[in-house]
Amino acid sequence: DAEPRYGVDVQVIDDKLEVLVLEDRWRWDFKYLKRVLEDDPSFHLTAMLARGGNAFLQMGEPDSKAELAGFPQSRAELELFDVIVLGDVRPTRWPAKLAGAVADAVIEDGKSLIVVAGPALGEFAKIPELQSLLPVELSVDSASPVEGPLEVRKFFREFNQKK
Repeated sequence: DAEPRYGVDVQVIDDKLEVLVLEDRWRWDFKYLKRVLEDDPSFHLTAMLARGGNAFLQMGEPDSKAELAGFPQSRAELELFDVIVLGDVRPTRWPAKLAGAVADAVIEDGKSLIVVAGPALGEFAKIPELQSLLPVELSVDSASPVEGPLEVRKFFREFNQKK
Protein backbone atom coordinates (compact mmCIF):
# COMPACT_ATOMS: atom_id res chain seq x y z
CA ASP A 1 0.00 0.00 0.00
CA ALA A 2 1.16 3.46 -0.81
CA GLU A 3 0.99 6.03 1.96
CA PRO A 4 -1.62 8.76 1.45
CA ARG A 5 -0.37 12.04 0.00
CA TYR A 6 -1.38 15.41 1.20
CA GLY A 7 -1.56 18.53 -0.91
CA VAL A 8 0.03 21.76 0.20
CA ASP A 9 -0.44 25.18 -1.33
CA VAL A 10 2.72 27.26 -1.54
CA GLN A 11 2.83 30.92 -2.35
CA VAL A 12 6.19 32.21 -3.57
CA ILE A 13 6.64 35.90 -2.92
CA ASP A 14 9.30 37.61 -4.94
CA ASP A 15 9.15 40.95 -3.11
CA LYS A 16 12.34 42.52 -1.89
CA LEU A 17 12.74 43.84 1.63
CA GLU A 18 13.10 47.61 1.74
CA VAL A 19 16.00 48.57 4.01
CA LEU A 20 16.64 52.08 5.36
CA VAL A 21 20.13 52.79 6.69
CA LEU A 22 20.77 55.96 8.71
CA GLU A 23 24.45 56.71 9.25
CA ASP A 24 26.27 59.83 10.45
CA ARG A 25 29.53 59.28 8.63
CA TRP A 26 31.23 57.13 6.04
CA ARG A 27 32.61 54.28 8.16
CA TRP A 28 34.00 50.87 7.25
CA ASP A 29 30.90 49.25 8.78
CA PHE A 30 28.64 51.29 6.51
CA LYS A 31 30.66 50.57 3.37
CA TYR A 32 30.58 46.83 4.12
CA LEU A 33 26.85 46.78 4.95
CA LYS A 34 26.01 48.83 1.86
CA ARG A 35 27.89 46.44 -0.39
CA VAL A 36 26.31 43.34 1.19
CA LEU A 37 22.79 44.74 0.83
CA GLU A 38 23.33 45.96 -2.71
CA ASP A 39 24.75 42.59 -3.78
CA ASP A 40 21.89 40.58 -2.27
CA PRO A 41 18.85 40.39 -4.58
CA SER A 42 16.53 40.07 -1.55
CA PHE A 43 16.99 43.70 -0.51
CA HIS A 44 16.45 47.23 -1.79
CA LEU A 45 18.74 49.68 -0.02
CA THR A 46 18.03 53.31 0.78
CA ALA A 47 20.74 55.03 2.82
CA MET A 48 20.95 58.48 4.35
CA LEU A 49 24.50 59.57 5.15
CA ALA A 50 25.05 62.80 7.10
CA ARG A 51 27.20 65.36 5.31
CA GLY A 52 27.33 68.05 8.02
CA GLY A 53 24.77 70.49 9.30
CA ASN A 54 21.37 69.41 8.06
CA ALA A 55 22.73 68.02 4.78
CA PHE A 56 22.44 64.33 3.91
CA LEU A 57 23.57 62.26 0.99
CA GLN A 58 20.81 59.89 -0.10
CA MET A 59 21.72 56.65 -1.82
CA GLY A 60 19.20 54.25 -3.24
CA GLU A 61 18.60 51.60 -5.80
CA PRO A 62 16.70 52.70 -8.92
CA ASP A 63 14.06 49.96 -8.67
CA SER A 64 13.27 50.55 -4.99
CA LYS A 65 9.61 51.07 -4.12
CA ALA A 66 10.52 53.30 -1.17
CA GLU A 67 11.28 56.85 -2.18
CA LEU A 68 12.16 59.57 0.29
CA ALA A 69 12.17 63.26 -0.57
CA GLY A 70 14.83 63.86 2.08
CA PHE A 71 15.83 62.72 5.54
CA PRO A 72 12.86 60.89 7.10
CA GLN A 73 10.76 63.08 9.36
CA SER A 74 7.81 60.91 10.33
CA ARG A 75 6.37 57.48 10.91
CA ALA A 76 4.58 57.66 7.55
CA GLU A 77 7.93 57.79 5.77
CA LEU A 78 9.23 54.85 7.81
CA GLU A 79 6.22 52.77 6.72
CA LEU A 80 7.91 52.41 3.32
CA PHE A 81 10.60 50.20 4.89
CA ASP A 82 10.72 46.70 6.31
CA VAL A 83 14.09 47.06 8.07
CA ILE A 84 15.62 50.12 9.75
CA VAL A 85 19.37 50.08 10.33
CA LEU A 86 20.79 52.69 12.69
CA GLY A 87 24.51 53.03 12.19
CA ASP A 88 26.67 55.15 14.47
CA VAL A 89 24.04 57.89 14.59
CA ARG A 90 23.50 60.81 16.91
CA PRO A 91 19.72 60.77 17.33
CA THR A 92 19.87 64.00 19.34
CA ARG A 93 20.45 65.71 15.95
CA TRP A 94 17.37 64.14 14.32
CA PRO A 95 14.05 65.90 13.74
CA ALA A 96 12.12 66.09 17.02
CA LYS A 97 9.64 63.26 16.42
CA LEU A 98 11.81 60.81 14.47
CA ALA A 99 13.05 58.76 17.46
CA GLY A 100 9.45 58.21 18.58
CA ALA A 101 8.48 57.34 15.00
CA VAL A 102 11.25 54.71 14.84
CA ALA A 103 10.07 53.24 18.16
CA ASP A 104 6.45 53.14 16.95
CA ALA A 105 7.47 51.56 13.63
CA VAL A 106 9.27 48.77 15.50
CA ILE A 107 6.79 48.24 18.35
CA GLU A 108 3.47 48.82 16.60
CA ASP A 109 4.22 48.06 12.94
CA GLY A 110 6.66 45.18 13.48
CA LYS A 111 9.55 46.73 11.54
CA SER A 112 12.92 45.11 12.12
CA LEU A 113 15.60 47.22 13.78
CA ILE A 114 19.36 46.73 13.55
CA VAL A 115 21.72 48.92 15.56
CA VAL A 116 25.39 49.02 14.56
CA ALA A 117 27.25 50.31 17.61
CA GLY A 118 29.97 52.92 17.42
CA PRO A 119 31.35 55.90 19.32
CA ALA A 120 27.96 57.67 19.36
CA LEU A 121 26.12 54.74 20.97
CA GLY A 122 25.99 56.53 24.33
CA GLU A 123 23.58 59.08 22.82
CA PHE A 124 20.87 56.41 22.75
CA ALA A 125 20.82 56.74 26.55
CA LYS A 126 19.50 60.29 26.09
CA ILE A 127 16.56 59.13 23.96
CA PRO A 128 14.15 56.97 26.02
CA GLU A 129 12.16 55.89 22.93
CA LEU A 130 15.27 54.34 21.36
CA GLN A 131 16.81 52.99 24.54
CA SER A 132 13.62 51.06 25.27
CA LEU A 133 14.09 49.11 22.00
CA LEU A 134 17.50 47.76 22.97
CA PRO A 135 18.11 44.57 24.95
CA VAL A 136 20.82 46.28 27.03
CA GLU A 137 20.97 49.27 29.33
CA LEU A 138 23.07 52.13 28.05
CA SER A 139 24.66 55.15 29.64
CA VAL A 140 26.45 58.10 28.10
CA ASP A 141 29.69 56.17 28.76
CA SER A 142 28.55 53.04 26.90
CA ALA A 143 30.67 53.75 23.84
CA SER A 144 33.82 54.45 25.85
CA PRO A 145 36.44 51.73 25.43
CA VAL A 146 37.54 49.82 28.52
CA GLU A 147 41.23 48.95 28.75
CA GLY A 148 41.96 45.22 28.89
CA PRO A 149 42.64 42.57 29.84
CA LEU A 150 39.42 42.51 31.77
CA GLU A 151 38.40 40.14 34.54
CA VAL A 152 34.74 39.58 33.72
CA ARG A 153 33.61 38.70 37.26
CA LYS A 154 35.39 41.72 38.74
CA PHE A 155 33.98 43.98 36.02
CA PHE A 156 30.39 42.86 36.65
CA ARG A 157 30.83 43.12 40.43
CA GLU A 158 32.01 46.73 40.06
CA PHE A 159 29.29 47.45 37.52
CA ASN A 160 26.56 46.17 39.86
CA GLN A 161 27.96 48.20 42.78
CA LYS A 162 27.56 51.39 40.73
CA LYS A 163 23.82 50.74 40.28
